[in-house]
Amino acid sequence: MYWAVGSRALRQGDINSGYLRARTGPRLAQGAHIRSWSPRSRDLGGAYTLAWAEAEALPLLEQAIAQAIAMHYMINHALRVVWLGEAYLHAGRLVEASAQAQRALEFSQRHQGTGP
Repeated sequence: MYWAVGSRALRQGDINSGYLRARTGPRLAQGAHIRSWSPRSRDLGGAYTLAWAEAEALPLLEQAIAQAIAMHYMINHALRVVWLGEAYLHAGRLVEASAQAQRALEFSQRHQGTGP
């Protein structure tokens, strides 16, 4: 529930509400040992990115992408990659930001925005 409400708030531009709700998700998932929710709960990285806290966002988003790939959990994969690219952009890492934008575009085109 926290993930869904937090993600919606983030997408609607309500950074504070999205951040607070998304922040609760990872703690609950980790405490309950729910692995399948880990990539989703790491959407907190997106909140950090949108709030310009890229130092905290980068490791969360990198972990979320690696974990999602390992679990073959590709729902919202392009969005996570875009958030990682945005975090790289805010950190001044333009080459990495461009590479992530290209990855997100290629993934979306390959899967027509629907996931694999």
